[in-house]
Amino acid sequence: LDGVSDRDFAIEFLSAASMIMMHLSRFSEELILWSSAQFDFVELPDSFIQLDKVFCMFLDNNCLTQLPENFGYLKSFEINLKNNKLTSLPKSFKFFTGKGLELDNNCFDGFPEVICYLKDLYLLSIQNCKIKEIPKDFINCKDIVVLKLGGNKLRKLPDFVGDLFRLEELVLEDNQIESLPTSLKKLERLEFIDIGGNNMTAKQLNNVVNNWFSDTVSVWCN
Repeated sequence: LDGVSDRDFAIEFLSAASMIMMHLSRFSEELILWSSAQFDFVELPDSFIQLDKVFCMFLDNNCLTQLPENFGYLKSFEINLKNNKLTSLPKSFKFFTGKGLELDNNCFDGFPEVICYLKDLYLLSIQNCKIKEIPKDFINCKDIVVLKLGGNKLRKLPDFVGDLFRLEELVLEDNQIESLPTSLKKLERLEFIDIGGNNMTAKQLNNVVNNWFSDTVSVWCN
């Protein structure tokens, strides 16, 4: 007897589901683009937030200058908004329940305060956005594991970053940081830190590399 069942249906179902999600993501991208200030061709209805089954939403590499006010209610696991022209995030973003948020290469006036409400955030990448300081309320994001702040205008890093005890990856390259808070030594789960391209002296860098972390931590300072 042939004891092997036909599993092709499962592969075909997963393939079809993947195609559907890809098209939904593209559809959402088009809606947001055409409703932006540049075009103002589409007004998103309140029912737009019912798209709550999108695992990852990719809206990168567009010319988005703003997002719909109800955008933060989308229950996507991760949102990629890299390479746009956003100057702020809507207030509804404080209700974003996803784990990943990528905001590299935008035009923010400062660190978006609504991010400080995202207590379940796992990954935040906000690089090359001319950020000058990290607000003290960011300490609320204690579940953050990956924090990428490279290419900004940070002159210092707040002491409380050392209290983000789940942090495993910290990118600080190409800022204007003159010294690092010693509280970073408390990051027992840290695996990687990039501090290159800042205003620290060779002596400071050598001290960090040789004395601050265990041998299991990869420290980049080029």
